[in-house]
Amino acid sequence: MDLRERFGGFEKETYPSMEGLFKRLAEEGQRPGVMIISCADSRVVPELITSSLPGDIFVVRNIANMVPPYDSEFGSVPSAVDYAVEHLRVSKLVVLGHSQCGGVKALLTGEGKGPMAKWLKLGEEVLGRLEGGDFPSSEERQRAAEMVNVEVQLARLRGYPCVKEALGRGELVLEGWYYQLVPPALSPVVSYKS
Repeated sequence: MDLRERFGGFEKETYPSMEGLFKRLAEEGQRPGVMIISCADSRVVPELITSSLPGDIFVVRNIANMVPPYDSEFGSVPSAVDYAVEHLRVSKLVVLGHSQCGGVKALLTGEGKGPMAKWLKLGEEVLGRLEGGDFPSSEERQRAAEMVNVEVQLARLRGYPCVKEALGRGELVLEGWYYQLVPPALSPVVSYKS
């Protein structure tokens, strides 16, 4: 099915049953309680796996759910985090990693080229933390890397000025989640309250 046809289906079938919600969001603006930084992988849809409605979560998606340093040349994620924490006043910020992540695989194998290689340099700390680990298979190594990646990104978020301040005031919780594609399972990786 073509995407324009799908929009037609949304407009005719879904929108009428949710018209009140969409009108309220248009009139009052968004007030999501949670921000999720997720991988851009098409199999990982934060809104779907959390059964969220429009307006519930503020989502940023990129390759391997990476969080650049606050003052890096990659300003998109820091800008979104500032907006979510300072303006939207989200009370929870989640980094969502997942199984079979192509970005993490490229990080482990060094397959990234061009802009992707530059982006994956953000994961060098993950590689460092895996050094010396004894993994029974490449799948187990990748799974470990996917989980460590979530921890590294959360640690980086803790260095963002707005996050540090909100944590200090007790207004924000940071959580790391790991989503297994099949069978579907969502596991906590780490949580920070202050």
